[in-house]
Amino acid sequence: MRTSSSQATITAWWASHIHAARCAGDLVLLDTRSDAYLHVPDPEHRLELVDLQGVRAPAAYIEQLAVAGLLTSEPFRGRRPLPDAPRRSQQGKLTIAALRDAVRLIATLKDVGDVSLGSCLAKRALRPRPDQAPSPDAAVAVFALALPFIKGQGACLWRCAVLDDVIDRAGGYADWVFGVRLWPFSAHCWLQIGDAVLDDDPDRISLYSPILAI
Repeated sequence: MRTSSSQATITAWWASHIHAARCAGDLVLLDTRSDAYLHVPDPEHRLELVDLQGVRAPAAYIEQLAVAGLLTSEPFRGRRPLPDAPRRSQQGKLTIAALRDAVRLIATLKDVGDVSLGSCLAKRALRPRPDQAPSPDAAVAVFALALPFIKGQGACLWRCAVLDDVIDRAGGYADWVFGVRLWPFSAHCWLQIGDAVLDDDPDRISLYSPILAI
């Protein structure tokens, strides 16, 4: 029996603004241009992710993804590898200096405006990743002390932006990781260095499939 052209399996590449993750058997796509997520059901497991770059699927599926503007002709090589799941929480060291810096941070929180995925991506694009960075202990301690006074502490994007700014001022750098889950759908983000998460709990993060790191 011959395979029709619509059933032939081919590989296509995600557009630079599209990121994908396998989640609960299906695919979830993140469009960073519109800051929107898309659930792509895959009950027959016809869609196979190719690293972070693309997808392998029957031609009929690829055609639908292309019509939706999700694909490009060449793989985008600018994607940062997704880190392994964190196994521990980073504990900051409480010092007099941390207390002083926390008071200063609290005083400047009112100057932190609205935070969007687009603004975070733009900021990271202008910020080089250092070859060596200092320990985040001091920055994490300052953030932990200031956290009860952070008005947006329930919003992970805003919370990460504040901690990232503290780390940046100290000359450090952390991976900013975005994750998704289904049933019910939820998106989350956190800061991570190696196997340590800086602003969350590893058990909660284990519920999410990483989809983007910046």
